[in-house]
Amino acid sequence: MTENNIDEKLIERFFEANSLPEIENRGFSRSVMRRIPQSRIKYLNTVWMILCTVAMVIYLYVHQGMKVLFVALTHLWNSLSTSFVMPELNLTTAIWVYVGIVSAVVFGVYQVLISDKRFI
Repeated sequence: MTENNIDEKLIERFFEANSLPEIENRGFSRSVMRRIPQSRIKYLNTVWMILCTVAMVIYLYVHQGMKVLFVALTHLWNSLSTSFVMPELNLTTAIWVYVGIVSAVVFGVYQVLISDKRFI
């Protein structure tokens, strides 16, 4: 037997001998947890996220960013269609850019879906 195995068995025996019986609380813990006020940090985080999103949309509108994005996506689409005709797989092809964009969007949507009570 190794020394770690002996130590683990001693610890296991100690906890078996000194374990406390389970105390029934009949839903008391759950009701207490429901009454705890929500963290103000979550609320402020959501407000900050909304403000930044609104500021970004306003900035894009004022500086005609949608035209720039449309031109960039058009060039990206043309590059992607060209890469299907003449495939050249290096790290700067349009395919990798699209894979990166799709990955970022999927990750963002996943984070929103798994967050608990994310929005106001």
